[in-house]
Amino acid sequence: MIKNYVSNNEFGIYIEESSGNILRNNTINDNTCNFGVNSWPPSWRSPLSEFIHDIDNSNTVNGKPIIYWINHQNEEIPADAGFVGIVNSTNITVQNLCMKNNSQGILLAYSNNCLLENNTILNKCWELKDIQRDYVIGIQISGGSGNIVIRNNVTNSGHGIVTSHLSVNNTLDDNNIISSRFNSINIFYSDNNTLTCNKIINSGDCGIKISGSDYNVISGNSIIDSNNGVMLRYSSKNTLYHNNFINNTKQAVLEEAYNNTWQNDYPSGGNYWSDYTGVDKFSGPYQNKTKSDGIGDASYIIGVNNTDRYP
Repeated sequence: MIKNYVSNNEFGIYIEESSGNILRNNTINDNTCNFGVNSWPPSWRSPLSEFIHDIDNSNTVNGKPIIYWINHQNEEIPADAGFVGIVNSTNITVQNLCMKNNSQGILLAYSNNCLLENNTILNKCWELKDIQRDYVIGIQISGGSGNIVIRNNVTNSGHGIVTSHLSVNNTLDDNNIISSRFNSINIFYSDNNTLTCNKIINSGDCGIKISGSDYNVISGNSIIDSNNGVMLRYSSKNTLYHNNFINNTKQAVLEEAYNNTWQNDYPSGGNYWSDYTGVDKFSGPYQNKTKSDGIGDASYIIGVNNTDRYP
């Protein structure tokens, strides 16, 4: 694709489930979603090859260069990037950028030990039909490990932050995710990730969705005014504690989710549930000692074999 001018569409250029494409001197302006590269749906089978393309910075989004790096190490993304894609790379820093109106704000594909910090990602997801909004992602980690995603702001995406393709040992910390059409954080076929202190408001589907994923730790997050606070599907051995579930239509939804832990040990405690109706008159690991301790005396029942013992 060479010397195309693409403007005023719902999608500008979107590359999906293909490999080896060459893009040069394309100008992409004023589309609802200007540019994106994906292997969708993001299943655990999606190969690295579907992210391998020859896209240089002669391609622009709203006058800013597309940065699509493959096999880079120990570098920082330029401050004037219009799109950021990092593929099969290590120790890349992405910080202090404002990314607007792409299919992904920041894409990490099969990249490890990268830092994504203090970026602002703004989309116009509401201008698309629902089936198209699924393709708008704030931050996407596919097949990566050891990445840190911290203090980013993501607004009006289909999905806020997504990990997929067997992404492991990543940390999502202190991010603000507002008005996602579907899921604010979507952990999909990804194990051993840590989600801490994220603030999630007004998710159309789930604040946090865990699908086909085990051994993740979800702590200290606030999920507010969302359709579902947290959903676990075909996921087990995840640990959730010190989260605040506030005024969600459903606080927690379970589908084939077993052996998950909904509290830390006493006296650390479990989660805050805004619809909890119990009282706090007693204390101790069995809540049978006189004197309150800030923990509800009765457990919060989430579902079969899923209980927060110390709400």
